[in-house]
Amino acid sequence: MHRAVVDRFADATIAILAAAVADYRPAEQHAEKIKKGSAPLTISLEATTDILAEVAKNKGQRIVAGFAAETDHVAENARKNFWRRTPI
Repeated sequence: MHRAVVDRFADATIAILAAAVADYRPAEQHAEKIKKGSAPLTISLEATTDILAEVAKNKGQRIVAGFAAETDHVAENARKNFWRRTPI
């Protein structure tokens, strides 16, 4: 998703972005299924790129709008995230 947005952003006049699918992804990728075993499985996570923040810092004259999905203090956090990332 990051690559697709960045590749197309140069041609955009306005960018409207929705909340990220996830803030983290597995740190390791496996080409094959991980077989079930008797030991507990631990998955390490790494942060995903904040696409909206990256696009907004290079927006130039473009209009960039976006919102974040929140589970607490929804309106307050949405306003904070919007204004922090896309000052008007």
